[in-house]
Amino acid sequence: MGLETRQLPVVVVDFENSLPVLVDRVKRIGIEDVLFWHASNNQVRPPRLDSAEWHLYKALPPGSVIIIDTLRAAQGQDENDSRHMAFMMTQLRTDSQVAYQECC
Repeated sequence: MGLETRQLPVVVVDFENSLPVLVDRVKRIGIEDVLFWHASNNQVRPPRLDSAEWHLYKALPPGSVIIIDTLRAAQGQDENDSRHMAFMMTQLRTDSQVAYQECC
């Protein structure tokens, strides 16, 4: 397509899949430089996005592309209530704008 791209750190925050599933996916698609933050991490588990600890996402590498699997499992709001999801999207948008300003 002729579009310019740049490499950025990628962090996958996984709330649903088991570690064997993630390992299998990594092997199948040949991922080499991706960080995984999994719910089984006993030192620092990824916090739910609507928790008081959500600020921990700001400590991820600046400018990271953050993949959350799945948004439903990453928060405790009603996914069918547009007000709840608007809150979640505002939270994510705010975080992404802060990260963009820090990296770029």
